[in-house]
Amino acid sequence: MVAIVAAILGARWRRVHAAGGPVASGAAPAGVDFAQKPVAAVFEAPEGATPCETAYNAVRAIDEASRARNNSTPWTSLPDRDTFIARCTALPVQEQQCYQPRYAAQNHPTCDPIFKKYAKNNPLWGSESTP
Repeated sequence: MVAIVAAILGARWRRVHAAGGPVASGAAPAGVDFAQKPVAAVFEAPEGATPCETAYNAVRAIDEASRARNNSTPWTSLPDRDTFIARCTALPVQEQQCYQPRYAAQNHPTCDPIFKKYAKNNPLWGSESTP
């Protein structure tokens, strides 16, 4: 998840800067650069009852933080909660675990190959919009 978030934010950064730069704001928490607030939001998202709910909470947090930052997100549309969780629970258990940012950050050898596998066709977004 961390690798995917970094790739998404890198692509988003290039689009924003190509369009004239990010919107300035003093809304970022102390010690967090405004441009990095979405990354921080991922790790501050609440733990869910399941790995998939935790993953959804993290993705929703980055979605909300990105919109607050400059009214856009790294993806075209975020699947609704039920769709996201249904797609996630269809994945093998290890992949569900890896979509939790805190787990992925501590388990790179296990999770990085999974993110590489889904780099161009993320199953959580389906055919709607791959981040």
